[in-house]
Amino acid sequence: MTDRELAELNRLLRHNGREKDGEFATEFFEGLGGPRQTLEFYAAMSIDGTDENASKTRLAGVQGLQKYMGHALANATDPYTPQSVKGDRQHLPSWWGAEFRRLGTQEIEWERNMWSKPYGYQVLGGLLRYGNYDPAFLTPIAEHITQLHQDDPHRFMSSKPVGSDNRYGFNPSGKLGSGNDPLHSVLEAFGHSPEAAEQFFTEKPTAYNEDGTIKSGEKTDFKSYLDLFTKKDFEWTIDTNSHHVLADEEATKNALNFGPNALGHALEAAATGHPYDSSTVDPSVKHSEAQAKLVHDIVEKFARNPDLLTHNMNGDLKEEKTGPLYALRDSLGNISADYIGDFQRPMYMEPSDSRIFPVNGAAAELDPGNAQKFLGLVGQDPNAYNAATSAQQAYTTNVVHEFLRAEGKDLTAEDGASVGHLVAPGAAIAGIMSNTRADAIYDYHTASNKEYNEAVADNTKWVNRIVGLRAVPLLMTRCYGVVRGLVCKSGLTYRPT
Repeated sequence: MTDRELAELNRLLRHNGREKDGEFATEFFEGLGGPRQTLEFYAAMSIDGTDENASKTRLAGVQGLQKYMGHALANATDPYTPQSVKGDRQHLPSWWGAEFRRLGTQEIEWERNMWSKPYGYQVLGGLLRYGNYDPAFLTPIAEHITQLHQDDPHRFMSSKPVGSDNRYGFNPSGKLGSGNDPLHSVLEAFGHSPEAAEQFFTEKPTAYNEDGTIKSGEKTDFKSYLDLFTKKDFEWTIDTNSHHVLADEEATKNALNFGPNALGHALEAAATGHPYDSSTVDPSVKHSEAQAKLVHDIVEKFARNPDLLTHNMNGDLKEEKTGPLYALRDSLGNISADYIGDFQRPMYMEPSDSRIFPVNGAAAELDPGNAQKFLGLVGQDPNAYNAATSAQQAYTTNVVHEFLRAEGKDLTAEDGASVGHLVAPGAAIAGIMSNTRADAIYDYHTASNKEYNEAVADNTKWVNRIVGLRAVPLLMTRCYGVVRGLVCKSGLTYRPT
């Protein structure tokens, strides 16, 4: 294609690929010929556009193609699209998913006598990074890829090009790797596919054969994918094509975080029901029993294994090693923010059916000790600290406002004891986070005071999401600031001891 033709294709996909009935997306992929032809087409285009000699216009074109084809594939493989004007549901048949799994371990060739041939999953992974995929399509692919990685972490890395510019690959976006490791890609796909992510992390794993078919009557040697990914010996790959990366210690560290970062995005989507990068406030999204149980398990897992998350940035702490999953902390902080009511309850042994401290759907039933340890760990990341503290302040303000509204009056001195009870859990969390921030800056050297200040300046997302659960006008001007004392309209100040 010429650059002009590619721009036209992107325009068509952008405007039509996500239409509700899925008709355009379905006919587009059927028109390519099938799963193999889809992979061949995308592989040829992405490699052409990320070549060292490709122009900036061409690179931008294939970046757009990756995004719009990904969204269209998610739409075309969704079996629950509304009926089209033809009176039927427009989507690709289920055998497309099975065929993608079969092709996942096969080499893909779009030109004769190619020297270096990628595997199907490496190519498909570039498309999966965009779009909200149905569990029936995405989860089996993700399970197959994960089990292949467990057997041989470097299976797919052997085919990557050596010594090329780092933008070369099947992930033209360049976000979290070049696209050589499909595990990173499918975890990132879960980050945009909450329903599929929830299923992947909360249901029993299904064992798959080499060709992507189900192993009838057999089980995996792990109980859950959370258990598998949090094993201390789980091996993550360096998904980059730059030949300088191993000589650059900092670049190597960054590349080793691509997988854990993608895992964090997947866990965040699975636990919250929102795509990890969405700022949408949707009060209809409630935590399911399975999601709440997952959060309970996440908190317990990391509270009991803090060495998975520690970050000895400068090597100043002789007894402390950097944990393999410390890059997850920002996503874990977002999970804490989304479940802030569940974290407030155990701080003062509030019962699980508390009406004073409501939760958003099913309760996570957190252990008080584990909840405190977990917050202390994740709060050493400035972004996680910001998410948790912003949500905590908004939530506590909400609780106090509900008390004022129920009383039908402004706060008076006689109500001090009641307000003290309402703000105590939030004050406890604020204290934990403040101590954690101090530890990170002065003891662990994992972040600077400037980084914390910059992170705290951007708290809009969590304030809006927490406050958006209930219509609460003018809250932030009436009662605000648990850390320094809750000052309300009447002038009464509650200072936690």
